[in-house]
Amino acid sequence: MLNQRQTGFTLVELMVAMAIGTVIILGAGQLFLTTFQTFKKVDELSRKQEAVVFATTVLANDYRKSENKRDYTYILSKTTDNPEECSIRARRNGGSPQPIIGGLAPYKDEGECDTGRFVSLAKGLDGEDLDGFYHFTFDFKRGDGLETLSFHVMERKF
Repeated sequence: MLNQRQTGFTLVELMVAMAIGTVIILGAGQLFLTTFQTFKKVDELSRKQEAVVFATTVLANDYRKSENKRDYTYILSKTTDNPEECSIRARRNGGSPQPIIGGLAPYKDEGECDTGRFVSLAKGLDGEDLDGFYHFTFDFKRGDGLETLSFHVMERKF
């Protein structure tokens, strides 16, 4: 009889190859999920940044250029389509408030859109109001808490 050797893979070799392949596929899947989550977070952050840049530009330009600050009244109110959000609205010369930007978070547990916290006269070192110097505060939802951004705008007099 002729002695012929069989060729092919043994069961052990196939199982080792399948285990290695499974580890590689799981690693690639984890990498995909991590990349997707990072993309979502970066997209959310960039949208917030875009909203803040737009709002600060509009508010700063209006407050710096306006001769009479009573021409513009900025309020923070509940967003119509999403009552869990606040939006900045501008009222000019006593007209109806027009939305500027939305997506802000209500302040703390009360769930209120507090206009007094949103825009106020800035305080000096002695605690008195500084005329022509405004303080703005935006609140954003972040996880379980709030992320706050504050800035000041000074009136320009030429």
